[in-house]
Amino acid sequence: RVLLPDVRSCNGLILACKKEARVTQALNIVRSMRRLGVLMNQGTYNALLTVCAAGRQWTVADAVLADMKLGRKTGAYLSTKPSKRTYDALILTHARASRWWRALEYLEEMTTTRRDVSRPVSRGMPFSFQPDMHTKQAFSVCVARMSDPVEVLSLYSQLQQRYNITVSPDALRSMLENASRTQCLPPLSTSPAATDYDLTVVEEDGGERETGKDKRDSKQHHLHLKGLATYMGALLKLWRLVPQETRTERSFHRIIRACCRAGLWRPAVKELILLQEFSMAMATPSSSSLLRMNAEEE
Repeated sequence: RVLLPDVRSCNGLILACKKEARVTQALNIVRSMRRLGVLMNQGTYNALLTVCAAGRQWTVADAVLADMKLGRKTGAYLSTKPSKRTYDALILTHARASRWWRALEYLEEMTTTRRDVSRPVSRGMPFSFQPDMHTKQAFSVCVARMSDPVEVLSLYSQLQQRYNITVSPDALRSMLENASRTQCLPPLSTSPAATDYDLTVVEEDGGERETGKDKRDSKQHHLHLKGLATYMGALLKLWRLVPQETRTERSFHRIIRACCRAGLWRPAVKELILLQEFSMAMATPSSSSLLRMNAEEE
């Protein structure tokens, strides 16, 4: 007698591929299940999406969700309606791949998807899926991997206003360090502002006209200043959102250097003063440590 695998054993094999993110091997297990006639359930899809999240394979994750919805429409598989765990895995996959806009789309789809009415629902529980700690952790991972403060500020405002999700301060601090270290805009010392441009040319009749090259240089300089102001404005706004107790000296130094490269001397001096106060506060022992030292002396 030949023992055929069941869906629970196959789901366990797929989850075993998560540790080393073996997405191809997990897909081969699913192909073997279909060849042997083992019906896939909701746990199979969730296990496969978990492996995709470990390997940041967002294209495979989107294909898995499409197959899940197709099977639910055609009635090919049993109990294949997306669950809260399904959307959490999808959001985490796109968050780890720095595709925050796609993660927001899945969050919107998750909050508008109704629960399975065939299962008992406790009194007071909403009929749609709501973001929780796992959703917050997924977007915190996404923010920590980003380096553009303008995009992070847009994502942060949408999460807080529409879904009441607050990104962890550690993720914001990591993003600010990445943004200040890999600043994509050039400093003002290499921009047209560092050179004196004569934007006029004296004509024969004594009049003056502006040359085409100087017009382009002036326009590039204006666009540079506008982009730099947007970039640094978003960077400083996000820096204000980081609590004082989670800041580090390295974060202060990176923000100060970013302000200096952008020519923003007033914010740089202000952060330098705050850094000095922060260093003094860190060097001064707290009241609890003083009480402990007095107790030891007595």
